[in-house]
Amino acid sequence: MARLSALVPGQPSIATAVEQQSSTTLEIAVSIQTAADRTASASTEILSVEQAASRSAIAFDEIADLTTRVLTRANDLESKVAAFFSRVRAA
Repeated sequence: MARLSALVPGQPSIATAVEQQSSTTLEIAVSIQTAADRTASASTEILSVEQAASRSAIAFDEIADLTTRVLTRANDLESKVAAFFSRVRAA
């Protein structure tokens, strides 16, 4: 790419300033794109964490339900065993 200062003779300071401004604008654009990419990546990671937390909550609910069912069966078994021993003692 030809230098702008070569195209505008006698105005090297303006041409240099324009080139610097173009370069700076390009750097800003690259920085903005990088920030946008990183924001998108962070959003994806946040979504993954949210989904994992949701799965954990579902698993917790299932474990709580199973624990309740086991406790109910254990109490039922305890009652049946106590009734059995009561009948054995009475006999």
